Amino acid sequence: MRKWITAALLCAVSWSLHAQEPYPELGAKLEEYFTALAGENVAVQNAECDYLIESCTDSLVRQYVAIKIYDHYLRSQIMGDDAVAVHVADKWFLSGAIAMKTEEDLMNARIFAEFNRSSLIGADAPVLTLFAPDGSTVNAPAASGYSVLYFYDTGCSTCKLETARLKRLVEEAEYPLDIYAIYTGQDADAWKTWREGFEGVTHLWDPSLSSDWQRKYGILKTPGLFLVSPAGKILGRGLDTPAL
Repeated sequence: MRKWITAALLCAVSWSLHAQEPYPELGAKLEEYFTALAGENVAVQNAECDYLIESCTDSLVRQYVAIKIYDHYLRSQIMGDDAVAVHVADKWFLSGAIAMKTEEDLMNARIFAEFNRSSLIGADAPVLTLFAPDGSTVNAPAASGYSVLYFYDTGCSTCKLETARLKRLVEEAEYPLDIYAIYTGQDADAWKTWREGFEGVTHLWDPSLSSDWQRKYGILKTPGLFLVSPAGKILGRGLDTPAL
């Protein structure tokens, strides 16, 4: 694959250098490359993307290719592709090896990597020390069976739908599943109302943010749903209840 795509890319670059639009042929070939890589594991995709970036001898072409790769994996809807975006951000942009177009772009890449690298597919799930309604501390996820970490807010309309789905799952599921419903807000009264009628899950919160759950699980919006294996590995992120 490497020989074929590199030759094609070099031809595309030579043509694109004379075009008014920056590298149109190269962009098209990169899309073919992404399609060819789809389905490969993260390690393979990381290595292939690094090889492709390293193959670019012109600094502007290298920047274009690196940004194109980063944007593709950043916006991909395939679960697990975000790990490649984190890898590219860390190795090429945050290290200073390649410049992004603007300081704002670099800051956004830094935030993305910082808020996602701890909760990628296959990573050890960060253990959070949170608080139960009675004020006692609870570590989540616990080292037991399969676990779901569900981050929500009481004012989130999408969370209402996801909570209803989780309720049905708790009532109908025929397999063991520990569900941690983690309230991301600070309104104790709203939280109490939300908990009523939602049994069979462990209700937790951390109003002081002392557990750093936002960064560790990349929760910049709600809902956020993670599946964790009995061994403590993250099996799924960005899920919804039907995906469980």
